[in-house]
Amino acid sequence: MGRPSAEDIARARRRLGEIDERLFEAAHEPFAARALVYGILMGADPRSRQAQREALAGQALPEVLSELEALDVPLSGLAPGQRLPLIELALPALRQLSAAQHARFLACLRRLMALELHAGALQWALHRLVVQGIQGERRARRDRHLADLAGPLSLLLSTLARAGQQDAGQARVAVERLAAVLGVSLDFVAEPALASDLDWAMARLARLVQAERGPLLAAMSCCVEHDGRIDPEEAELLSAVAWTLGCPLPSTERAAGQVGAGTA
Repeated sequence: MGRPSAEDIARARRRLGEIDERLFEAAHEPFAARALVYGILMGADPRSRQAQREALAGQALPEVLSELEALDVPLSGLAPGQRLPLIELALPALRQLSAAQHARFLACLRRLMALELHAGALQWALHRLVVQGIQGERRARRDRHLADLAGPLSLLLSTLARAGQQDAGQARVAVERLAAVLGVSLDFVAEPALASDLDWAMARLARLVQAERGPLLAAMSCCVEHDGRIDPEEAELLSAVAWTLGCPLPSTERAAGQVGAGTA
């Protein structure tokens, strides 16, 4: 799996430095943190956002709705690559919610996803990260090998290969190459997967034996790198999926430390 270059890390740091300070502050306060996550996960399609706002108006707490309104302008300025770090920052505050607040928050998240007209893989992955980040990982038995998981592996790798890729042919070639490298018979999935199908794939891949998780992460990384570049949204998708599989990639700061140590 490729390591980030110094240029990659510098770009990531610039993206973080450009985030509105109001969003950083919101991530540390329970009411505002919920509003922040709602705003990040709401879709870009105007029809989806309108329906989602109406749903939140009838389901979320008034204090959270006020925070969401206050964050509307800074949220509108979020750029690709800035959503995942904000969600990670918000998780400690979200873990402090009471049982009733937690239940309401999860119900609102489910409603937001149900009303999304064009939910993409990144939206699904960030939603999954939030839920797992506050509920904790449900430890599954790790007793399956990559060869046992061809179906879910095909779906996940195809989804990653198609992310940010206009040429489905290149994505197909990437998956076929990985099939040869992994020694697993993979079928390229050309159509965008439903969130429920991706959840199915992740539930099965969670049972992968520890010794084969490194090759899986390498394959995932190759899928988003196959066109010679990784866009910020692709990097967010890769990181979020790895995080929810219990195999988090190094954060920007840890990667920066590794590069620094290598050049000292």
